[in-house]
Amino acid sequence: MQTLIVIGVVALVLFLVFAVVQFASRPPRMESRWDDSVPMNKGQWGDGD
Repeated sequence: MQTLIVIGVVALVLFLVFAVVQFASRPPRMESRWDDSVPMNKGQWGDGD
């Protein structure tokens, strides 16, 4: 029983390490998701008049 717990914990740790490495190795985005390239007075919100 203890062997199964140890195997489960080791598998969980390896999965977490793999997930973190995959997340960290992604290329950075060129723009921030908070930066809007369309001004508030133009584009999809109308012409701003």
